[in-house]
Amino acid sequence: VRLNLDGSIDDSFQLHDVNGNPNDIGVDANDNILLTGNYLDYDVDKILKRYKPNGEVDPTLDLGIGFSSSNNILVGYFVKPLENNLIALGGYFTGYKYSSSPGLILINDDGAIVPFSNPFDSVSYPIVSAYANKCLYLVGKFSEKGMALRGAVKMLFPIDQNVDDFKVEATSASAINISWNGGFPGAEKIVIESS
Repeated sequence: VRLNLDGSIDDSFQLHDVNGNPNDIGVDANDNILLTGNYLDYDVDKILKRYKPNGEVDPTLDLGIGFSSSNNILVGYFVKPLENNLIALGGYFTGYKYSSSPGLILINDDGAIVPFSNPFDSVSYPIVSAYANKCLYLVGKFSEKGMALRGAVKMLFPIDQNVDDFKVEATSASAINISWNGGFPGAEKIVIESS
């Protein structure tokens, strides 16, 4: 349902084709509605659906083959629209579109993977999240690769900034003298990779 400002139900609104067990809902900057859970689609590997502001399914979100799990259990626990039309999705899964990304994936608004360094291993899964000040706060079961289990995690996501602002081109190996003010709390270093 959608509520009016006075708390009454907006009878003109209805989400079409809602199936399964929804766990979380988000609304992006374009008023599109994101829904995650399990069995939301006849293709059980698709644990995310997007609806247009009028409630109709938005077919432009291409999940490809969907999500994967080592034990065939797939559940989306949270969906968070981020800035620049990015979407963070967390739940019980080990990957998305043939890519390994246990419990957490970032995608853009057409469903393509946004690369980031996922620190978790295959036994990790977030259940609850909040997003504020470029940080994603997660509560669930987490095991960093080779590390002990934790119950809550704070992850910094500068990924929703304009990455082009931070690209540097060096004309020679000795030309890499950088002064950096990225404004990311807790960032201690820059990693430079050749491409």
